[in-house]
Amino acid sequence: MIALIFCYCDTPTLKEESIEETFVAAINSIITRKSEIKANYALCLDAITDDSALHAQLEDVNRECSEISTLINNLLTVGSKQKDGIKEINKRYEEHLARHEILQQKRKELSSQIGLLGAKRIQITAFLRELDKLDGLMKEFDPLVFQATVNYIKVNSDCAVIFVFRDGTELSWTIQNGVRKYAKRKKGDCDVSAQTANQEE
Repeated sequence: MIALIFCYCDTPTLKEESIEETFVAAINSIITRKSEIKANYALCLDAITDDSALHAQLEDVNRECSEISTLINNLLTVGSKQKDGIKEINKRYEEHLARHEILQQKRKELSSQIGLLGAKRIQITAFLRELDKLDGLMKEFDPLVFQATVNYIKVNSDCAVIFVFRDGTELSWTIQNGVRKYAKRKKGDCDVSAQTANQEE
């Protein structure tokens, strides 16, 4: 089963065998550039998935969160022992609490970005491993290769498809003679069918 993403409401219905043939052509274009692709990733993979700066920011956020938690606890301790200046204590407490909430949101965002970079590295590495398994050009559609290399397909109304591979590469291809034809139902067909069914009863 091939998963598709249709871009427009008037997207044509494509023949599955035509999509399969188009995939073979697309993956073969990648196989012919396998050495170039591997060499490029060897140079840039560490750079495009580098999360060291994000980890440094996360450490700063965690440290500030810890400091603010200490300040909040100190204010609560002071507030429980004295009644004078309680308004000022409450004001500072609210300020620290607001800052702590902002830092918590920042922590979530940084953790999410780190996770995305990690997932990106895994996807690219897995894609390169699958590419290594393909010694020569594909002669026919292989569903296992399709599932291992393609993330999804976008289909446009002009029968152009975009293969989005698991490393993020996008290849645009036009399907020739790939539209599945349907006979249009004439007005009154349903009524005729219903009448025939009633007569048979």
